[in-house]
Amino acid sequence: MAWTNQGSNFIAEQIAVAKELLALRDKMRNLVARYNNNDMANQLVSADIEAAYSGLDKAEIVAGITAFNAVLTALGDDTSGQASNLFKLVL
Repeated sequence: MAWTNQGSNFIAEQIAVAKELLALRDKMRNLVARYNNNDMANQLVSADIEAAYSGLDKAEIVAGITAFNAVLTALGDDTSGQASNLFKLVL
């Protein structure tokens, strides 16, 4: 089958998304570390959060950190997890 622009564009976009996902993974790792290292679970107060971010409370912030952890777990490590498959696309 002949090489097409569609195939080339697909691969270019897949590589771009892999790069973005790895960058987001690093940001999520950083946020989770900051949350844990700064004891945010005890520092954050729902009333303060709600005053600054209408519609958000502490439970939703904690749920967001839980979601970040779930995504990081799904990506796995850099040598044997799904993240390693993303690295193969971008290196």
